[in-house]
Amino acid sequence: MTSPKPLLCPNASQVAAVKQAIADEVIVFDAFPVSAEPEIYSGGVFTAGLDLVRNTRPCTHERCSLLLHILLLLLLLLLLLLLLLLLLLLLLLACCSVSPHSPC
Repeated sequence: MTSPKPLLCPNASQVAAVKQAIADEVIVFDAFPVSAEPEIYSGGVFTAGLDLVRNTRPCTHERCSLLLHILLLLLLLLLLLLLLLLLLLLLLLACCSVSPHSPC
C-alpha cells in the first residue's frame, strides 16, 4: 500500500488568484439555500432557490453602506432610550424606598 501524498497548501498568489476569479464570477458556486434534494422539486421551486442564492450576495454599493450606517445609528438611539428608561426606573425606585409614604 502506498502512502498518500502530503497536502500542498496554496501560496498567497494562488489564493489571490482564486479570490479574484470568484469576484469576477469566473468561478461560481452551485448552491442552494438548504440541503436540497432537487429531484423532488418542481422546476419553479428549484429556480427560485437558485435565484435566492444568486441574489443574496453582500451589497458593496454606497447606498447599502449608508443604509447600514443609518440602521446602526437607529440601534444606538434605541439603546440610549432604553438606558434612559432604566435610569428613570431606578430613580423612581430610589424615591419610593427613601420615603415610602410619598406618592411615587
